[in-house]
Amino acid sequence: MKIIPITGYNIAYHNVYNTGVDKKHTMKIPRPDSPEISTDLYIQALMAKYITFGAYANSSGLKRLFGYGIPCMYSGIKMIDATKIRKLEQNGYFNGGIAKIAAVLEPYEESMLPIEKELFEHLKKVSETEPNKRFPDLMQELEPEHFKKLRSEQAVTFFKLKELSKDFPPDKQEEFNILMQNTDKKLSNAPVIVPFSSFEFQYKMQKLYDSISEHGKPDEIKTMRRLLHFASKLSDTTNNKTRNYQGHVLRMIKYKLDQSSLKKSPELRELMETSERRLYNMPVNAPFNRKSYIYDLMKITDGLDDNKLKEKVLSTAEELPTSRNNISAFILKFQNTSSNRLCYRLVSDSFGSIEHLLPQSKGGKDELANYGPASAYFNSRRGNVDLKDYLHQHPNIKQTCQYSVDKMIELANDGVFEKIKLPRKYIIWFSETVAKLTDNELVLNTSKLKLIDNKK
Repeated sequence: MKIIPITGYNIAYHNVYNTGVDKKHTMKIPRPDSPEISTDLYIQALMAKYITFGAYANSSGLKRLFGYGIPCMYSGIKMIDATKIRKLEQNGYFNGGIAKIAAVLEPYEESMLPIEKELFEHLKKVSETEPNKRFPDLMQELEPEHFKKLRSEQAVTFFKLKELSKDFPPDKQEEFNILMQNTDKKLSNAPVIVPFSSFEFQYKMQKLYDSISEHGKPDEIKTMRRLLHFASKLSDTTNNKTRNYQGHVLRMIKYKLDQSSLKKSPELRELMETSERRLYNMPVNAPFNRKSYIYDLMKITDGLDDNKLKEKVLSTAEELPTSRNNISAFILKFQNTSSNRLCYRLVSDSFGSIEHLLPQSKGGKDELANYGPASAYFNSRRGNVDLKDYLHQHPNIKQTCQYSVDKMIELANDGVFEKIKLPRKYIIWFSETVAKLTDNELVLNTSKLKLIDNKK
């Protein structure tokens, strides 16, 4: 499964099922070209739907295998069992000083992605002299330095874009100038008018529900279900005809919130306050978002007759730093995050997840033979790209897949598969499916696997 990169400009899978707690509490997912939602939020909504550790048919044994450090089939990194991290979080191991946090997370350091590992290494270094410092306080201390670094790096790209915009026709120049004026305000934390989006509001409510459902109390989870139910009543579009009704719905949600055990939740209070201001076109402090910026730039360049100029503009915008490749962008993005969520974020991309070898959108079935072990991040990167095409894009998969199979064979031969009730022949089925989907370009060696009395 894949969170399709913005460079594609063609989110391929539009027939998306709704995601939510049940049929009554679902978040609507619009098409990516909907004016109601940014590409960034649409992409994240797809992630919320398809990156899941939930109930895939016949997958329980494979999910238990994640607790044995199986390498990701795409990257070769040792995957992390999400349930172990959630237990650490629930039991308070991510609270307190950074020395305690460093000790708890150190066994998972080698599984972290580069930017997360860089931040963790800094955390360990600081913990040697300031063991009781809190993780959020460390992030706040790092913010001023990395704010300057990130703005300097962004400025280089913005200058290139401004130079390219000189070749725009007058109407497009005006649109671009307005975009940059709003961008400058966001970058300097100045208030800016941002249109209200019911899809975005519902998405953020869903995220809060997901967070609360992990470690919240039963009455808090019940409250979030009720709030999601009211949020689903928001009309899809916002204009003069629908604004009064949407305002009524938001006030009802706020009233229900005020009567609940979540009335002091800072995240919910901020969401409600910001949403009401946006609904009535009042300025709000909206942080700069790279993908939203590129999406807005896409809309401006769509009408350009000069395709080479359009491609140059969009490829230049891709140079803007992201939290995936830039430590400063990561720190600014998560600077106001709780200690629990920061720790969770350091390792969550490496959680073991179920990959559909033949994507569901192309007829892939929920069965063991169509499942592969992939970390959450690399699972999301592939999307519904054919495995053969993905192999051509990433030839190293031949080595990482074999590495993953070798580890599974080792565990199977040691009797682990029987212990977790996973058929040994899963390794054979996995290898056969991979070979079939790549027209035998990726053939895995399973000769060391011992099958006991030909049992499955």
